[in-house]
Amino acid sequence: MYLSKKILVIGDFCIDKFVYGSSNRINPEAPVPIFNPSETIENYGMSGNVAANLSSLGHKIDLICNKNKIKKTRYVDTESNHMHLRVDENDIVLEKDSYKENNSIVFDSYDAVVLTDHDKGFISKKDIKKISSKHKLVFLQSNKLIGDWAKDVDYIKINMKEFLRSEDFFRSSSLISKTIITDGANGCFFNNDHFKINKTVVTRDLSGAGDTFLAVFVDSILNDDNVNDSIIKAQNAAIEIVQQRGVATIGNFGEKNSKKIWTNYYCLL
Repeated sequence: MYLSKKILVIGDFCIDKFVYGSSNRINPEAPVPIFNPSETIENYGMSGNVAANLSSLGHKIDLICNKNKIKKTRYVDTESNHMHLRVDENDIVLEKDSYKENNSIVFDSYDAVVLTDHDKGFISKKDIKKISSKHKLVFLQSNKLIGDWAKDVDYIKINMKEFLRSEDFFRSSSLISKTIITDGANGCFFNNDHFKINKTVVTRDLSGAGDTFLAVFVDSILNDDNVNDSIIKAQNAAIEIVQQRGVATIGNFGEKNSKKIWTNYYCLL
């Protein structure tokens, strides 16, 4: 039986904006294409995308994130899906908008805590270490170099690039036993198992695939699946997502705007 859970998501937040259009001629003033926009879609990204995916799977979500919104705007050819340009605004979280400990947060009232750290400045290693010690089930996705500060986390999800940056630490740490390493078309790895992708996947957009993987893995673990089965479900969900346009949520392919999907978020100032 499927179980709906209460989940706290903490992490860097952004707006993912996709401007679709066409480019059929070169600017006579400079050798750059002239882009003609025809459609704009905005979605929540980073921790917002994890929260949106978890909510689309039926869970009640609280999100603690930065107040100053990072925005990533992508200009994409509608027909070819070629990205002409990406513009990032407010790419670093200001110290005044970073995570602050708040005694009003009752961590034990949540079934799980999910930390999504894109290393933009919202949560520090010290924050992650302290939060991880307060709850019995903590999931971490981080772009930081992994170290002993993550020892109390129950599951870590990183991509191969981030794993290789921290490889020396992992060689001498027991943390590798609870770390899932994603590697794009090469599948993912957990302990000594390689979860291969055994079918042809036509990739349209990689945006948000890692967030979907994490959300579905959390959902599966909370519904008492074992780790290997949860990884397979998460990988299959990510495969579906990369075949969609823009940032999609696994439970709502028909929704163009993930802002409509989930229930509750607040910013901790």
